[in-house]
Amino acid sequence: MVTGGGLTPTTPMWESQFDRDALRIIVTEAERFGLPVAAHCHGNHGVDDALDAGVHTIEHCTFLSERGVCEPSPGAVQRIAASGVFVSAAMGLLSGAELPPLIARNRPAIRELLVCA
Repeated sequence: MVTGGGLTPTTPMWESQFDRDALRIIVTEAERFGLPVAAHCHGNHGVDDALDAGVHTIEHCTFLSERGVCEPSPGAVQRIAASGVFVSAAMGLLSGAELPPLIARNRPAIRELLVCA
């Protein structure tokens, strides 16, 4: 949970919950045991920090700014593509569930960014 999520009541989805140094430690320790690291990231700072830390996959990757809008930091999409890090843009829902309103509003922009990348 690099950044907050739809069910994280104390941290907005775009705010980081771990800094870059903590993420590097997590990746280093996981790799010592041959384990990949998946980083839950909605916010831009979290995406950038996860890439810097060397994670293996980024979950969601909605590029949320502090304004609550899908607007990737400069070069982020190209950086992800060049890194070889997998992106799992999972936005699937259980039957009867709804997307968090913030994600629902940004879904077309998120989809366009990730499909084009």
